[in-house]
Amino acid sequence: MDATAVPSNAASNRVSQQKPTISASERCSKACSQGRSILGEQYVCKSFEFKDGERRIIRIGDDEIGVFRHEGEFFAYSNYCVHQGGPACEGLIIARVEERLRPDKTSMGLFFSEKDMSFACPWHGYEYDMRTGQHIADRRVRLRKYQVLQKGEDVYVVV
Repeated sequence: MDATAVPSNAASNRVSQQKPTISASERCSKACSQGRSILGEQYVCKSFEFKDGERRIIRIGDDEIGVFRHEGEFFAYSNYCVHQGGPACEGLIIARVEERLRPDKTSMGLFFSEKDMSFACPWHGYEYDMRTGQHIADRRVRLRKYQVLQKGEDVYVVV
């Protein structure tokens, strides 16, 4: 027997030791029943069901993701506050408070921003920028951000 030949009994042993295969439809059914997504996209809803200024909390396995719609755009972040793990995306959605200054740098007072929105964790008030997920006071701190896709009228979060 030459060096490349495999004895017939060795080949049959290898075949019998292989794990049973699972079809693609079985994998899909199993993943969907466990709340996982296929191909990294998790369906959220139809875009017309999601009004501007609203949020949805979706659960994927053990993770929660807050999905927001603001000025026609979608944003998605981890629902776990970096401070103490509270539900970061479930608190107040509010226009950011900003101080306006005169040309001589004296204050004109505090005003609600006309364009910048934030949301606050209901546990301790940690505030996050709606567009970036960054903490308002310390820009080095941020929530995990997820990409949001629109396919026709369907809205998905990429996980």
